[in-house]
Amino acid sequence: MANKKHPITRKTMHPTSITRSESTLKIGRKSRQLYSQNSIKQHTDTCEDREFESEFLKQQNESNSMLLCSLPLGNSMNNLLFTAPEAALPNTGSPVYELLLILSDGNKHARDHLCNLLGGGFRGYLQKLTGECYQYWFIHSEQSEYNGKRQALYWLDESHFSCDLQQDKDARTIAKKQYKDRSYYGSKSAVKRLQQAEQDKVDADTEYQQRIGSNTEKIKNL
Repeated sequence: MANKKHPITRKTMHPTSITRSESTLKIGRKSRQLYSQNSIKQHTDTCEDREFESEFLKQQNESNSMLLCSLPLGNSMNNLLFTAPEAALPNTGSPVYELLLILSDGNKHARDHLCNLLGGGFRGYLQKLTGECYQYWFIHSEQSEYNGKRQALYWLDESHFSCDLQQDKDARTIAKKQYKDRSYYGSKSAVKRLQQAEQDKVDADTEYQQRIGSNTEKIKNL
């Protein structure tokens, strides 16, 4: 993969660098005209002011939404960059970045495929993406057939490609809960295993003392 062809930087995705569609420009002009016409009026009723502000904001939101939807569909990494928090973006060229770049096409990727591209350590990179380290990317998995073998498939949740901040936050909230649930139940199981291990050690120590320790004392006394 050519790392430098896909730099993770907000500068390349600055709205001013995106060509707006004609429909977007029309809405923008309409919004400005609406604002200009109303700004020269003398409003005496505060309710009318609020209605005007509400309509103006609605026009602006529609304009922004159309601008975001005009992103090139062939490059899904651009969509991720629009809504992902800065802390969620791995360093360019790192193995975790490479995994995110692979998943940025929105397709399902088999375990063996990821192993071939990233090595057996890809599970560690996956844990970093879905964990606190990179702000809980919501990555789905399922068991399916790939090259005649049943194995896990992984893919990014579509909310990350939505160019909608709220949808992206919702996806990260779900991923965070799943991550914390796994951590909680894993810790709970670890406590049970520790308790069992402690009891097993006591039993082993007792048996050792009875069979080996006593013989050692006899040998010393000879």
